[in-house]
Amino acid sequence: MLLVLEPHPGDYVLEGTALFLVHPHQRVDTALSAALRATVRVSDARPPYQDISFAVQQLTEMAVRAVSPGTNDPYTAINALDDLTAGLTRLVSRDLPSPDRADHTGTRRVHAPRTDPCDLITEVLDAMRWYAPANPGVMHATLGLLDHLAPAATSPKVRAHLIAHLDLLQEAFISHPRGLGGDLPRRGYGLF
Repeated sequence: MLLVLEPHPGDYVLEGTALFLVHPHQRVDTALSAALRATVRVSDARPPYQDISFAVQQLTEMAVRAVSPGTNDPYTAINALDDLTAGLTRLVSRDLPSPDRADHTGTRRVHAPRTDPCDLITEVLDAMRWYAPANPGVMHATLGLLDHLAPAATSPKVRAHLIAHLDLLQEAFISHPRGLGGDLPRRGYGLF
C-alpha cells in the first residue's frame, strides 16, 4: 500500500478535504481511515517551527511592511532580511530529504510533499523586487541575501534560480522611478 499525503504542512484545508490518497484504494477501511486521521493535526494557526513557509512569509511580510511609505523603517526590513538570510542559507546548504518513505524492505510506502527552497526564495525576492527598489539600503540587504545563498547552495537548480532573480532585482532597481537608477553592484554572489 502507498499513502500519498496531499497537503503540505501549513496548507489551508476545508472540512472534508482529502488529506491522503491510498493506493490501492480498495485497502481503505474504517480502521485505516481512523489511523490516518490520528497522524495529522489540523489547527487554526500555522506553527512556524513545523511550517517553514509560514516563517518565511512572516519575515517577508515584516520587511515589506517596514518599507511601506506609511512606516518607512528600512532598519526593520534589513533585520528581517538578515533573519531570512540565516535561515535560507542553512536550508540551501543541505541536501533535502526524499519526499518518499520506505518500509524495512525498501518498498515505498509514504509520499509526503516537501517545500521547494526555490519557492521560498521566490517569495522573498519577488516581494523585495516589488516593494523595495526605492530603498537602496534594503535592496543592498536583499543582494546580501543572494551573496550568502549563492555559495551555500548545493543544488544547481537553486543556483540558476538565484541568477534569474539577481537579473530581475537589477532591472527593478534601475527602472524604479524613485530609485537611484544605475546598476546595483555585482559583488560576485558566487554565481558566476
